[in-house]
Amino acid sequence: MKRQRVYSLLVIFFMGVCVALFIMLFISSIRYESNRSKFNAKYFNDNQFTEIELKPEDGLGFISNPLESELYLRSMLLNDNKSKAIADDVVGSYKNLLRTRPAWPYLYSGLMQAQQLSKGEVDDSLELAIKYGIHERDIIASVAEYLFTNWNSVDRMSRSRVLDYLNGQTETSLTAIISMASKFGRVYDYCDYYYMKTRKINDTCKRHYWQPLIDV
Repeated sequence: MKRQRVYSLLVIFFMGVCVALFIMLFISSIRYESNRSKFNAKYFNDNQFTEIELKPEDGLGFISNPLESELYLRSMLLNDNKSKAIADDVVGSYKNLLRTRPAWPYLYSGLMQAQQLSKGEVDDSLELAIKYGIHERDIIASVAEYLFTNWNSVDRMSRSRVLDYLNGQTETSLTAIISMASKFGRVYDYCDYYYMKTRKINDTCKRHYWQPLIDV
């Protein structure tokens, strides 16, 4: 009888722990969506940026939600006046997080952007972002943005590698890639390469007033 009571108490204890963890994750997910909306408002619409409600120790502690950690680091890079000054610290924080999640592509794509701000070049973070997130929408967007914003400084081999990766995406992703290329003034460069490799005329390229240089 005594043993049964102990078992019952243990079951109640573990159920309480599970409920507490569930509540923590639920609250974390709601906070993450709120923070992501604020981040997107600044990143995509360039609205007045409301500071993300996330303490550094929470974001980098990797306790409740790794997405919050990554979002926090990206938000640090949005500060136009200090992004270069803090980029070194952000790089270090990304590398610390990668020790616990060495195959999470979002960390590599963020590290790639931070390294570009820090030292003007990336190491293997670009290749690892592609390797682990080959068809992830946000990874595709990060890689495309990196290429189009650093077009002239990326060597020819790396540029071709990234372009081939982008060409292999779905039609929906290609539409977003071409729109991003247009945003950064590289739509003709991208569409020329796409046509050269596939011999196909993409409708989104045509909507951006692109035409092949040779007759088809």
